[in-house]
Amino acid sequence: MLRGGYFSASSGYSGGVSVYGRIDDYSALLFDISGLHQDDYRTGGGGDALNSAVKDANYFIKYSLLKYHDHSLKIGATHNQNEGDYLYGGAGSDMGVPTPSQATSDIVSSRDTYTIDHRYNPQSDFIDIKTNLYFNKRTLENKTSTTEVFSENVGGNIKNKMTLITGDFNHIFTYGGDYNVEDGKSKTTTTNKKISSKTLGLFAQGSTNYSALTFHYGIRFDDYEAKYSSTRTFSGHEFSPNFGLDFEVMEGLNLFANYSESIKIGSIVPVGWLVNTTATTKYNGSVDGVIKPETSEQVEVGVRYKSKGVFTQDDSFSAGVSVFKTIISDLVYRGEGGGGPVLTINNETLDIESYGFELKTTWALNAYKTSLSFLHVDTEYSDGTPIITERRKAASIGDT
Repeated sequence: MLRGGYFSASSGYSGGVSVYGRIDDYSALLFDISGLHQDDYRTGGGGDALNSAVKDANYFIKYSLLKYHDHSLKIGATHNQNEGDYLYGGAGSDMGVPTPSQATSDIVSSRDTYTIDHRYNPQSDFIDIKTNLYFNKRTLENKTSTTEVFSENVGGNIKNKMTLITGDFNHIFTYGGDYNVEDGKSKTTTTNKKISSKTLGLFAQGSTNYSALTFHYGIRFDDYEAKYSSTRTFSGHEFSPNFGLDFEVMEGLNLFANYSESIKIGSIVPVGWLVNTTATTKYNGSVDGVIKPETSEQVEVGVRYKSKGVFTQDDSFSAGVSVFKTIISDLVYRGEGGGGPVLTINNETLDIESYGFELKTTWALNAYKTSLSFLHVDTEYSDGTPIITERRKAASIGDT
């Protein structure tokens, strides 16, 4: 399959080709290549959106072996590359609309991903095993300043799902584990710095249905280690529970409520900053200080409705409204902006609270589907101070 396009607002063009073929009754191979080249696009006022010119290249190959003696196997490889003249460092994209007087850098960003996905399902109520292994490499190269920052993720997960019936109760249980290692590196013509983190997770998740009521419950255990500098490593372990209820009031109409917790300490501070920590970097005000993991709590309640044959015999319709609140505690942030050595890394003393509501409707007919949603989010500190444009603290606010 060949495809292509032209963009008049940016004098840009795109193209791609996909090739798919069956090898035998069980396996097939897919290959796709695509690209994009465009200049700065014109705005509604007649000017140009500076630094929006870009060159993109994408490559993808995937091998699939399906339903072969109860086994399925998928192996994939992806390469994405983006190049353009962008603002870099402290004057990045979150600092407002660029001006012609601001210097830009020739930036090349790329991502390479390799995955192996295996599933074993022998038509048993007690065995449905899914295994996934992956390797990711993300690179940010500044050709102007001859610097390069990249991170590598290696990991995998395995889980098994089983079903069980006890009297009038129907149960579904999922349990497993995952492991992830990330190495971040920064290279210049004279230096080579490295940081790392790793996390081992074990989890168990279940749902129990009785008549119109379904109860969801689970717990996750994380053992973590995060190396923030050549001399400082933070480690520990945490438990994160979750539970929820779903009640079918009538056919197609459900009320639901959910509560969940999670933690994170690795992959928080950008690699390009974290590699600039030194022996004198202070953590929560002291070179001997300790960084705690970020923790979050989320509560959601709502109602949803699903129905078929609303406007035609074969269509489907769904609608829902939910109210939510998320509280992030001990948010990790760099104390100062800009480049150069990192002087401080801190845990936020105040909680970050994000709350709002969402309305969503969806209608589908055969291969066609359309949806309309409205989302309102407010983000503030626990003392009531609004958060507008602070890095990592308010990515989504207002109405969407």
